[in-house]
Amino acid sequence: MFLNKKKVALTRLNKAKHENLVDVDIMPLVDLINKHPAFYTTSSCLGRIVVAESPKNDKKREYVWLGKWHRKVEITEVKNAILKHEKNILWFRMDPLILHICCDTLDDCDALLKCAKTAGLKRSGIVQVKPRFMVEIMGVDSVCAPILSEIDDKQLETLIIIANTRMDKNLNKLKIFKKEISVL
Repeated sequence: MFLNKKKVALTRLNKAKHENLVDVDIMPLVDLINKHPAFYTTSSCLGRIVVAESPKNDKKREYVWLGKWHRKVEITEVKNAILKHEKNILWFRMDPLILHICCDTLDDCDALLKCAKTAGLKRSGIVQVKPRFMVEIMGVDSVCAPILSEIDDKQLETLIIIANTRMDKNLNKLKIFKKEISVL
């Protein structure tokens, strides 16, 4: 059963790769995980910096993305995204890495979680046990701040410095996690 589900998941991933729907910078880690006989990924994100406009109901799925980058950003990029703001609340965020990984056994979950803990990815755990074992690996370095479209450059620069620094921390933890997984 595990192998069949893994095959389906990898087929979906390959289709997403061909359609350029994947976060390419996390793919080396995703491919490493998927090569392991006891694991397969179902979703992944390297981490991202976002400028978004929230809807009145504040439902995440209805946010309007004005700018989204899976890397560190420059102030001009963020300012250009802010210029697209029309209404409602404007948000500046840096979201940490996130991975959802299915494991063959509970012991495999435990091994994966030990790798995450060693890497400093403290917000990780088993999020599902039936019909499959699923582990969520999530970074802890983030930023989330409502901003005004008239934010001054100094304040925006401060937010960007914090977000870029946290993105670096995020990427360093990702490297450690990759190293830990490679020896499983």
